Amino acid sequence: MNQLNLEKGWQMLRLLMWGIPVAVLMGTLGAFFLWALDFVAALRHAHVKFIYCLPLAGIVIYALYARYGASLAAGNQRILQAVEDPQVKVPLRLAPLILLTTLMTHLFGGSAGREGTALQMGGSLAAAWGDSMRLNATERKGLLLAGMAAGFAAVFGTPATGAFFAFEILR
Repeated sequence: MNQLNLEKGWQMLRLLMWGIPVAVLMGTLGAFFLWALDFVAALRHAHVKFIYCLPLAGIVIYALYARYGASLAAGNQRILQAVEDPQVKVPLRLAPLILLTTLMTHLFGGSAGREGTALQMGGSLAAAWGDSMRLNATERKGLLLAGMAAGFAAVFGTPATGAFFAFEILR
């Protein structure tokens, strides 16, 4: 029993050490994302005719996903599948792709939430970091959940809610 508790303690410590770089990076990326959203919103309000380019932006976004992210179209669902199945890979290119396409959508007056972008960026960064560290399935799952929680916390400024969100996914 004591050996089991010691092993769990070491596993938690390792996850914490692996999670800190993801949290710092996601916090920085989340701050950039919020700043960029404000910037494109101000730009859109200053140039209301951008709305007429929304269909063209949609075509460009579709082309970007067709070219660079055909397997990423599932977005949040892919991240959730990766939490459950270690064989499901989440490429790092998901983070810049979802960031760029969300900003484009907002710039041209489209409707897109921040939560999906935050979860996908956090999950993508965590998956890439976890793959580079060659984590086992349990550790990878924990890091993916931490990355998603960090994304949620960074974009909404609610760390406790991000943590509760990760626990909710486990249920």
